[in-house]
Amino acid sequence: MTSNSDLALAEFFRASGLDPDLMLVDYVFAWASRHPRRVALVDDAGQVSYEELTADILRLADALRGLGLVSGEYISIALPNCREWVVAHLAGMLIGLITNPILLIHRERGIARALSSVESRILITVDSYRGFDYVDAVLRSRANAPSLEHVVVVGGRVSEHEGVTPWKELMAVGQVISPEDLRPLKSTADSAAVVFYTSGTTGSPKGVVHTHAALIGASVPWVDRLGMSDGDAVHMTSPFGHLMGYQFGVSLPLILGGTGVFQAEWDPERFIALVDEWRVVHTSGATPFLFDFLRSLKDPARVSSLKRFLCAGAPIPRALVEDAAHRLPMLDVLGAWGQTECGLISMCLPSDSEDKRRTTDGSALPGVKIRVQGDDGAPLPPGSRGNLQVQSPFLFRQYLGDLAGTVDAFTPDGWFITGDLGTVDSDGFVRISGRAKDLIIRGGENIPVVEIEDELLQHTQIRDVAIVGVPHERLQEIAAACVVLEDPLRALRLEDVQDYLRSRGVAKNYWPEVLVIRESLPRTAVGKVQKFMLRRALEAAVR
Repeated sequence: MTSNSDLALAEFFRASGLDPDLMLVDYVFAWASRHPRRVALVDDAGQVSYEELTADILRLADALRGLGLVSGEYISIALPNCREWVVAHLAGMLIGLITNPILLIHRERGIARALSSVESRILITVDSYRGFDYVDAVLRSRANAPSLEHVVVVGGRVSEHEGVTPWKELMAVGQVISPEDLRPLKSTADSAAVVFYTSGTTGSPKGVVHTHAALIGASVPWVDRLGMSDGDAVHMTSPFGHLMGYQFGVSLPLILGGTGVFQAEWDPERFIALVDEWRVVHTSGATPFLFDFLRSLKDPARVSSLKRFLCAGAPIPRALVEDAAHRLPMLDVLGAWGQTECGLISMCLPSDSEDKRRTTDGSALPGVKIRVQGDDGAPLPPGSRGNLQVQSPFLFRQYLGDLAGTVDAFTPDGWFITGDLGTVDSDGFVRISGRAKDLIIRGGENIPVVEIEDELLQHTQIRDVAIVGVPHERLQEIAAACVVLEDPLRALRLEDVQDYLRSRGVAKNYWPEVLVIRESLPRTAVGKVQKFMLRRALEAAVR
């Protein structure tokens, strides 16, 4: 976005000794030359070697060129985590296309909005997803996405629809040509690579444009800081259409020359089986994934290869980290903090002290700076809670179609305003305490939302919880606890919750004053609680 970010990125590449002109597809070609038969990708359909992946990329790039698509246009992809997603993205990269991922949770309205926002002429999608006829929804959305010319469908039910092209048919048209033939069309490292959409935890998502160089640079620190090796198997179940899913499911294993092990849908039993079969070393996911994994695990020997589980997107309850440490002493559960606009900002390392790993979200990545400011804009001393701001080589280029919003996202002196609240201690370790928009101010006093949620998650009857603010006539706002019970048949009263917090030494002003029992909490595809939906429901109930 800013010249400062561009300069910082150039300095990052100089310091790391990496070629700043290499893009992800170049790494794939290099590994295919060195280890052609090594498994590059594993998905629900089987496995693909680096040699096979390279051939598919070249074949599809030739076919896309034959459709008349030109550099600077967008290739929209609405697929689950699978090989076709990777092939489409990298083939588009070879001819200068920008990837526009569309999450499969969207229906006609969301599909049309995502397509029309970039005037995409092509969409690669799936025939059905979780029993939903996705192609039918795409075809119905065409009236509001007039630019769409080509609908390419992965799956076996294509014949039921007119006006679509089967994936296999398009692939058959293309030839495995030389990468040199496509060099004049290929993207440059400083050009737009992918538009990621913010997760929508506070409202409507925004399109966040990242460059190739920023995405490569943001993935590289992982390799050294986590001690990863050439050929490691890396698992991912978060959607590739989110930055976390892409960066650590698509980019990281291919840069590493490893094996990307994909899950289209989260299933803890299937995850355990994949770790066992492919000797997975690393995975990343939100806290609910870790919770489900530990609950489903019966035989720790099956996951003996798993060394790291990085949790980002939501604070990790201390009790969950302690449970993992007790049951799987070889596994490091590492906290991290990141955002769609700037990738990973901080992370814990296996070498950090046990206390830091259990109580913080890590320290800043190389080249990243973090500062804490008060509401008046004044800098705060270490340990003080305030507004977190960031300078990073890996910042986004812009919000899609929103120049004013892009400018407003930065301070006058060039720091990105994260919208997160937290502290940075004297050692440089970050502790996130919530979103500024999620802040609850009861009678003029701030309620430490994350800390209260963490306490309640240790209650034996509570499986999941989110604290949100609800309007109050005198105090302006009070805390409501939205709770999912371990056993729905066992009653839990507000008085029980308050008594528990009293026993934990929590100040009375911080106690929830409303209790709502729910079957589940609304979450994004990467596991973040959508608190704005909870607030909306509670406010409607109060009226």
